Amino acid sequence: MDYLAQGKIVKIGSTEQVTEKFKKREFAIETNEQYPQKLKFDLINNNVDYLDEFNIGDDIKISFTIRGNEYKDKIYINLTAIAIGLIEDESTQAKPKKVQATKVEIIDNDDFDDLPF
Repeated sequence: MDYLAQGKIVKIGSTEQVTEKFKKREFAIETNEQYPQKLKFDLINNNVDYLDEFNIGDDIKISFTIRGNEYKDKIYINLTAIAIGLIEDESTQAKPKKVQATKVEIIDNDDFDDLPF
């Protein structure tokens, strides 16, 4: 199941090469709610470069999945982005915001069974 989040980018991490076949890149947003939340997301493998199109301070909309793994009796949860879109105002007038989506490749979960998280 996919979920949606929207907010301003507050952090963009560098790409981590975890193993020879696995790399990831993390980023964080702050939501635009009454009580703003900071949420951390990750992009994996071929998708890490999609973040190069965005800057800190950009308002974005994210489609993501929730992944959970157990390792040494601890449960780890990851929010993995599957699509990222820049939200832009077309003018200074009060018009609906336009979302430009960047398609992110979906990766099979079976490739990550040997990960320690």
